[in-house]
Amino acid sequence: MASIKNSRDATICALYREGATLCSIGALFGLTYEGVRRIAAKAGLNKRNAGLAARKLARPAPNRSEIVCQRRYGCSLEELARVIPAKRLAFLEHRKNVLRDEVPWRLTLTEWCRLWRASGKWNQRGRGPDKYGMTRTNLDGAMELGNVQIMPNREALRRARLRSFHPPLHLKVGRSARPIRQITQQTSADE
Repeated sequence: MASIKNSRDATICALYREGATLCSIGALFGLTYEGVRRIAAKAGLNKRNAGLAARKLARPAPNRSEIVCQRRYGCSLEELARVIPAKRLAFLEHRKNVLRDEVPWRLTLTEWCRLWRASGKWNQRGRGPDKYGMTRTNLDGAMELGNVQIMPNREALRRARLRSFHPPLHLKVGRSARPIRQITQQTSADE
């Protein structure tokens, strides 16, 4: 390991020890990446004890539990700890059912809990006509804040039936606007 010749080399080595990249140091001093690497190597610095290694030490590794919590519930571990396990399971089950129906889900656990708390219907939540459920206001939109509401399941079912109502053939306009009676008479005449 050779000694550092001048103040420029000392500054280059100090920047590299602090985690600066070889390219960024080279740009400051008008040197190439390789030129900076050689100066740092003379001082005994390499990517294992300076540069990238220093940047990794300065930036703490992400907590795997935090990442999983963010992906699964859309909230931090601290927020998750405030929610009882029964509500966590209900949230995951609800999200699974919605995603199974290929409806986009954009609610976090905390938003979902806040909606139920504001409705005051958590204890009446469930399946069956006399229970309450969370449904979309605009049935073409995603499950997200501003497009969901808590309502009796009976009302949600009524809305879904109205939406899927198809008028009888004799009420339709177009080529196949013949009443069903005419269609059945024609098929019996063809036989």
